[in-house]
Amino acid sequence: MTVNSPETPIDEGPLVQWPAVLRGALLGLCVLAGLAGSLALLRRRGDPGTRQLGLACLLFFLSGVAVLLVSGLFEFSWRYQLPALVTLVPAGALGISIIIRWAGARRGSGGVPGRGEPGVAAGPAGSPAEEATR
Repeated sequence: MTVNSPETPIDEGPLVQWPAVLRGALLGLCVLAGLAGSLALLRRRGDPGTRQLGLACLLFFLSGVAVLLVSGLFEFSWRYQLPALVTLVPAGALGISIIIRWAGARRGSGGVPGRGEPGVAAGPAGSPAEEATR
């Protein structure tokens, strides 16, 4: 059985030697999570921490999409795909953290997004708003 034959199982062949392989479905999940995290900037009632995460997610997401589009428009080469992997995976991680943060805020406010616990000001740790509630 040759390496390039269609009946070669995934656990045989040149990819087995790599320490990790990013599958297409996982990359697609990272792209969707990065897009969802970038769209968090459109919410008006988000706290400043979530907006900062959304801004970082948008930066990583747009960088990866720009690299993919530019390499696809002019001359496609696989060497331009590595920078896209390097930027889309952190965008997905940031997007997932924004989704988790939004779900936690929604659960803590009784189903109303944008409202946290009463008497607790939203803000990063160590901020004047947090110290005023102590």
